[in-house]
Amino acid sequence: MKLRSPIHHTDHGVVERLKQTGRCSWLLLALVLLLMVYPLLDTSLMGRVLLGLLNSAILVSGASAASGSRRTLVVAVAFALPALVLQWLSLVSPSVLIMRLLGVNMVLFYVFAIGHVVAFVLQPGPVTGNKLHGAIAVYVMMGLLWTAVYMLIDEIVPGSFNIAASSGHGWADLLFFSFTTLTTTGYGDTVPVTGYARSAVMLEQLAGTLYVAILIARLAGLYQPSMERGRSTDRHHGGA
Repeated sequence: MKLRSPIHHTDHGVVERLKQTGRCSWLLLALVLLLMVYPLLDTSLMGRVLLGLLNSAILVSGASAASGSRRTLVVAVAFALPALVLQWLSLVSPSVLIMRLLGVNMVLFYVFAIGHVVAFVLQPGPVTGNKLHGAIAVYVMMGLLWTAVYMLIDEIVPGSFNIAASSGHGWADLLFFSFTTLTTTGYGDTVPVTGYARSAVMLEQLAGTLYVAILIARLAGLYQPSMERGRSTDRHHGGA
C-alpha cells in the first residue's frame, strides 16, 4: 500500500481547516474588505458611506463572533448598537461630542470583541478553520482598536500626532499608522508628539509582539495533538 507523506498530509489538513467557516470567518471577511478598500476611504460622500457600511459590517459580525452565549450576545449588542448609531451620526454631523462618544464606544467594543474571540480561539479542542480565522481577525481588530484609541487621544489633545503626508482624513491616516506600529514597521511618516500618544504607541507595539509570540505559539500547541493523530493514522494505514 502506498504511504502518504506526513508533511503533505499535515499541509493538506491545514488547508482543509482554513476552508472551514463560522462566525469568525465573516468577521475576518469584513475586516479584510476594510483594508482592501482603504484607498477609497477619503472625505468624499462615497468614501464616508463606504466606511460606514464596512464599519457596520464589522460591528455586526464582531458582535456575532464574540457572542458565545445569550448573555454575551446581549452585552455585544449593547456595545455594537450605540457604536452603529454613532458611526452614521458622525457621517451626517461630525461634532466633537459625537466623535468622542464614538471613539469611547469603539474602544470598548473592540476590547470586548477581542477578549471574547481570543477566549474562543484558546478553548480546548481541535483547531478548526473558524478558530484560525478568529486568531487572524483578532490581530486585525487590534489595529482597529488602537486606531480608535489614537483618534480619541487626538480628539481630546489636538496635535498629538504629527502626520507628514496627511490625506486630510484623520481616521485613514491613523489606521495606516496603527498597522505600521502593530507590525513594528514604522515608516516614520507619522510621529506621536504628546506623552499620551507615545504611551499608546508603546502599548500597541508590545501588544502586537506579544500576540504573535504567545497566542500563535499557543495555537501551535493546540494544533499539535491533531497533527500527531493524523500521523499515527497514516502509520496505521501504511502497516495495514
